[in-house]
Amino acid sequence: MGNTRMKKVTSGEDGVIVVENGWLVHSQTRKGVVYTVRYSRTLRQMVCNCPDFRYNRMKRGEICKHISQVWDHEKYNKKDADEEDM
Repeated sequence: MGNTRMKKVTSGEDGVIVVENGWLVHSQTRKGVVYTVRYSRTLRQMVCNCPDFRYNRMKRGEICKHISQVWDHEKYNKKDADEEDM
């Protein structure tokens, strides 16, 4: 994901930052490490650059904890937006 220019920064304690082409997810176990999650049009799925996804889970068609964290982040933010519309 070459360009990680900030589109908007989300606040919260989930460690997910929204960028122009995807999300940056802070590692929960390795301080200072940030992984990139994005949607791959070629693969038609979410991908992550963490070693667990690249070398294990992608081959088995599974997601890593960083992709799961992005899904939770987006679901939570959508719920908040829906409640504001009411």
